[in-house]
Amino acid sequence: MAFRRDAWRFVGGYPEWLTLTGDDTYFAMELKRKCRRWAFVPQAVVYWHAPETPGGFWRKLVSWSEGDGESSLFGDRYMQNMVIMSLITLISILVCAGILAAFFLTTALPVVLVTAFVLILSGYFSIALLSRSGGKSSFLFGFVGQWARSFGFLRGCRRRPRVTLGRYADIEGVVFILAGIPIDDSGGGSRGAQIAREFLKRNFLVVYIYKFSKAESKDLKLNIWHPRLLHVSTFDMDWRAFLWQYGKLLEAHPVLAIVEFPLADFIPYLDSIKQYGGKVFYDLIDDWRTTLGGNWYSRETENVICQKADELTATAQNLVERLQLDCRRKVHLLPNAVDLDLFDYRKNFPRPPDFPLSDPAIIYVGALWGEWFDWNLIAGIAARFPSAAIAIIGDYRGSGIESAPNIKFLGLKDQRALPAYLAHADIAIVPWKICQITETTSPLKVYEYLAMHLPVIAPKIAPLDEIPHIFCAANELEFFDLIRRCQREKNVDAELDAFLAQNSWEARVNLILDLIRGQPDQC
Repeated sequence: MAFRRDAWRFVGGYPEWLTLTGDDTYFAMELKRKCRRWAFVPQAVVYWHAPETPGGFWRKLVSWSEGDGESSLFGDRYMQNMVIMSLITLISILVCAGILAAFFLTTALPVVLVTAFVLILSGYFSIALLSRSGGKSSFLFGFVGQWARSFGFLRGCRRRPRVTLGRYADIEGVVFILAGIPIDDSGGGSRGAQIAREFLKRNFLVVYIYKFSKAESKDLKLNIWHPRLLHVSTFDMDWRAFLWQYGKLLEAHPVLAIVEFPLADFIPYLDSIKQYGGKVFYDLIDDWRTTLGGNWYSRETENVICQKADELTATAQNLVERLQLDCRRKVHLLPNAVDLDLFDYRKNFPRPPDFPLSDPAIIYVGALWGEWFDWNLIAGIAARFPSAAIAIIGDYRGSGIESAPNIKFLGLKDQRALPAYLAHADIAIVPWKICQITETTSPLKVYEYLAMHLPVIAPKIAPLDEIPHIFCAANELEFFDLIRRCQREKNVDAELDAFLAQNSWEARVNLILDLIRGQPDQC
């Protein structure tokens, strides 16, 4: 098998953390799962020489299966085989017992009938085993081999906690992101996803646990993967099994939990994390007492999480003040930020084929739902600036306004594709109404707009007061005037790069780590 070095790197390298066997199988399966481009060579031939003795045959199959047990590869298949083998063994015992009973009991007819029934079942499972093992001559080896594989897999499973500890021996720590949505929701650009990626860059193991499934109309199939990322829903998370495998790792490394959604499902995790000496942050990212909290928000649950948290953070000053009033504790301001490695205006991005050619090209990136989104403003811009193209990137489902010739709905995009669209735009907008929700929201998209040196026009809301280089409008007419002004100006302020350096995700994670170490808040 030949592979490129970037493919080797993409799957996390060769699994040398396995004890002895299963490494080549695990590596090949990871390549198969994550790499799309393959070339099949049918002329390739491999010769295997099977052990000649029953003992050697047993030891070889046990050894092969131990690696699968350590890596949990093919777990369902092994469990299925163990069930089948247990049934065959049990049926064989019952057949023997029935035959013996027929010889020694006087009323043998019922026993004979039972024995006949058991023989039929035994024959059925034997035929199934024969079909898997290759015929009558290999039936015995197939029967013994299945038990050898099961035994080896179970023995490998017993070593899994130790193997896991060795696999992640060089990590800096373990970070739990307890979020509402999956890491690949919203094009992979949510706050939790960005913080997770920054911790991965710093050699942390990230355990991303989410509650709600994606509600997007299009699956982008982003394949967000990293060898130190565990991504699981609360529905699929078996916390006891997790602690069994990763408990030693939690004891050996610093542990941090960041709670983004105040959900009751997360409370048992927090109790366990604190038992391992971990720190808990409650990160208030939105005003959940509004419609954003839907039917899941509970103030009592939020209070419990706040009591368990070692530190409290919030994305906007209004949220800081609200949380401080509720909890009578210091709350640190931790606004949204930008990934400067991705959003780099100095790179040469090719023009996306679906991006409209126009002067000017006005762009919006983000959610297209909620009572705060101002569809009337979008319609007004389209009417006032008929020569402009308004490119809207987001999960549009046709529920906003009637289409205008110069409004272009480009659909949901992978976050990694956004810099190319922003690079070819002239003006970026935030078409929000001024209301309770927007007054307590830190617009993540604004930082990404600024990183691409676009002039940004937004409503006059409190969270933007401290952000320079933004043009804020108090009403619709002011918004239109700012568009006319920005057609003649570019956002090339020399201080902008310094501001962005202080408002990157790298800077935000630095602050989180400083709070863990007890250093003063610099934000």
